[in-house]
Parts: sequence; C-alpha cells; structure tokens
Amino acid sequence: MNKIILFFFVITFSFSSNCSPYYNPQRFNDSPDFLIELLEKQKITDDVKTFEIIRTELYQYKEEDIASEINDNFDYVWNDWIEDGYEMKLTPEQTLFKYKNNYLSLEVFIYGVKGDATKRTTTQVKYSFYNYTAEVKQYIVCKKKGK
Repeated sequence: MNKIILFFFVITFSFSSNCSPYYNPQRFNDSPDFLIELLEKQKITDDVKTFEIIRTELYQYKEEDIASEINDNFDYVWNDWIEDGYEMKLTPEQTLFKYKNNYLSLEVFIYGVKGDATKRTTTQVKYSFYNYTAEVKQYIVCKKKGK
C-alpha cells in the first residue's frame, strides 16, 4: 500500500512541476496600433484581472462592416463571428496580445448592428480584456527553474 501511495505522490509531483504552455509569452501577438491607442489611457497592473473598454460608434453598422473594420484594426486575428439575437462576438473568442509589459486576452462583443433584436440606433463595441501578466511571469520563472 505504501508503494502505491508513493507512486501517486511521485507522479503528481512530476506533473505539477511542468510549466503550462498556455502562458508562454511567445503565444501572445504584438499589439497593433489600434490596440495601443485603445489601451493608452488604461492603467494596467498585475492585480487587475479583468477590464472592459466600451466604444459607441456614431451610427449603426451592418454586421459585416463592423466585423471587417475591427478585424482590419487588429491585423486580421479573427476569422468569423457568432450571433445571438442581440449580441455579436468575434471568433476565435480569445485572442492574445502583448501590450508593453502586460499579457492580455481580448474578446470583442458587438451590440446594435442593423437588423438585430435591439432597438439601438448606434453600434456599441465592448472590448473585454483578461490580464494574464502574473501567469506569464510565473511561467517564465517556472521555465528558468526547469533549466
């Protein structure tokens, strides 16, 4: 019985020392100019995990037009969108960017396109960020220890 417990302990310990490849800083794209301008006024710290930036456009877009414009602003990282009645989400849903010394994921939600279920007269774009900076720093430390 002790050998079985020891075996599971060794297996668990060996897997726990692996560094998650998800947080590899090389997976994060360089920030395009539009993202840099969008984030310039934001104070991003490691302890802020999520934040949003909401922009309201001057008029109402067609879904193809707003998706193309956003995709063009971000160097074509999205390849499609999902619609759900009143909400439109660009896909892939989570894209990774490096901004200064921060590592962020970005999801884009769009509301008020022509023909959707809302009664909006303008289109609103919500840029939803998740801050992975602390996890990336842990990954870097983990990789250094593993060498």
